[in-house]
Amino acid sequence: MNKLRIKFLLIAIAALVAFAVPAAGQVTGGAVTGTILDPNGGAVTGATVLLKDKARGLEHTAETTSAGSYSFPNVPTGTYTMTVTASGFSEASGEVVVSLNQTATANVTLSVASASAIVNVTSETESIVQTDTSQM
Repeated sequence: MNKLRIKFLLIAIAALVAFAVPAAGQVTGGAVTGTILDPNGGAVTGATVLLKDKARGLEHTAETTSAGSYSFPNVPTGTYTMTVTASGFSEASGEVVVSLNQTATANVTLSVASASAIVNVTSETESIVQTDTSQM
């Protein structure tokens, strides 16, 4: 009787393992990848890429590599708002659709932020030219 129980237990474990392996390989989302470039086509290192799911409000963040690339390897399917920020550049945003088991490529070229400067002008009362005599 013990041999029958052991045999049944081994068959049950083998069946469980056989059916569990295909379930582990299932994909539940998609991927987003791309490159962030400056206006001259150079890579932007250290840019922050934010993906925000429009329906669920989930946020995913990545930072670009020295080659300007970023990757979100497994995000749930849906429509996302993508926002890219980097020091010295204007913020860029757009929409990305993530499909099941697909990789969406979203390359972005950032524009240089406008520079602003404050100039203070002061006037002095001392004149360089003497207006009261003709002497230098």
